[in-house]
Amino acid sequence: MIQRNEDDKAIAEITRILKDDPNNSNAIEGYQLLGNLYYKKSQADHRADDYIKAKEAYARVLEINANDNNAKLMKIQAENGIRGMWVVVFNDGITLFNNAISEKEEPKKIALLDSAGMKFKLATDLCPDSAQPYDPLARTYIVQKKYPEAEAALKKYISKKPTDTLAYLQLGSLYADRMHDSNKAIEVFEGAVSKGYGSSEILTRLIVAYAQGGRMKDAEKLLDKAIATASERDKKRVIDLAGNVHRLIGRALQDSSRYEEAIAEYNEAAKLAPTNSDIAYDIAYCYVRLARAKKQTFEDSVKAVYAKDKKKKNARIPDYTEGKPYYQKALEVLKPAAERENKKMYWRLLATVYANLDMNAESKDALDKEKTGKEE
Repeated sequence: MIQRNEDDKAIAEITRILKDDPNNSNAIEGYQLLGNLYYKKSQADHRADDYIKAKEAYARVLEINANDNNAKLMKIQAENGIRGMWVVVFNDGITLFNNAISEKEEPKKIALLDSAGMKFKLATDLCPDSAQPYDPLARTYIVQKKYPEAEAALKKYISKKPTDTLAYLQLGSLYADRMHDSNKAIEVFEGAVSKGYGSSEILTRLIVAYAQGGRMKDAEKLLDKAIATASERDKKRVIDLAGNVHRLIGRALQDSSRYEEAIAEYNEAAKLAPTNSDIAYDIAYCYVRLARAKKQTFEDSVKAVYAKDKKKKNARIPDYTEGKPYYQKALEVLKPAAERENKKMYWRLLATVYANLDMNAESKDALDKEKTGKEE
């Protein structure tokens, strides 16, 4: 039958014989032949079922307790058969995935991704101990927006290859960017760091996850370490991130009316980026808010005192003069930034600063420049 290429009949006959007498002395040859026939069919029609049946037959060859030279040779051939099928299926998956990424027509893209996913899943069935297919399988799921499936694939990959730092980065980023779960992202990145896989990229992603989760102080603690471990290529990106974290902390403090603490954070950001005009604006604006808050506190305290004295009940509140040093500091950082950027918002704030320093001519000039300045 085999010589006449009647493979289906041969498969049926061998299957019948093995079912009737699975432990006969020629069983190893029978399973080897059955595996070869299904392997041949799999290469012709690429059906997943043929690959699986070939693998099952080869697996039985490996299970049989026989150690003569012929058995050893068949076991080597069975291992090679399984490995050969795995290579074909895995490479098919890679080709389909790459074609899907470059495909412009959405229906074709969807079909290619589905096919790629099936190939990678088949590869995991053929060689369950291999970590390799789980990575592109997860990437396929991510493109398909099947995030829970991608999560499961990446977890499986990490369980089989726990030293791959990129896998932690992928899983943490999946949680942070796609599933919007900063707590799970933090858990993954912290786990990687605790295992000694704290690359600069993982540290920076952990910092971002902390910031997204409102854990600003935890983010701040990692900044120096992230900068120190960054390569020369990545250093600017990490420094920019550190500056942004300081600004985020500053904004949170500013929104809580903790202006002096906010200014301290903005100054840390300014140390990392001395010519960043937006940071200079943040500092100046916070000094203005601080001066106004101090003035309000002064006026409220005077009103409280006057309210207790009938003679002073309607008396004029004295001018508050202690705010000028804050406006002066705002001027020092804001004026160069306004000249660099020529933005309306910079000139507008600068006019306010000048006015509170009794520099009326300069305030008017700043307002004139606001008219021709660039929009925000």
